[in-house]
Amino acid sequence: MTTDFPAMRALSISSADAFILVYDVTDATTFDEVRMIRDQIHETKATTAVPIVVVGNKIDLLLENEDLREVEYATTESVVTVDWENGFVEVSAARNENITQLLPRMESRTDKRQNQFKS
Repeated sequence: MTTDFPAMRALSISSADAFILVYDVTDATTFDEVRMIRDQIHETKATTAVPIVVVGNKIDLLLENEDLREVEYATTESVVTVDWENGFVEVSAARNENITQLLPRMESRTDKRQNQFKS
């Protein structure tokens, strides 16, 4: 999604049932954008009971130089899974690493939200 088309973003959010929010582990500003989009999702949906998986991408860039990491794994995982109660995974799209974890994590988030409404 892009900030150039706020009406399109709002329409996309209002019509979607689940979200995968991706940031670049080597660029902290992209995690800030994920935080803003997550807040917009909750505002648009008027609930925090929305299935969301947050994905840190580009971990392949860290193989040769861990110093490139701007978004610290442990803190981010804690914020996303404990504070936000969302799914979390780090991946490398370029190397197809951990990509297969996305669908099960999204299904888990969706199942948890559906069970909330059945109770």
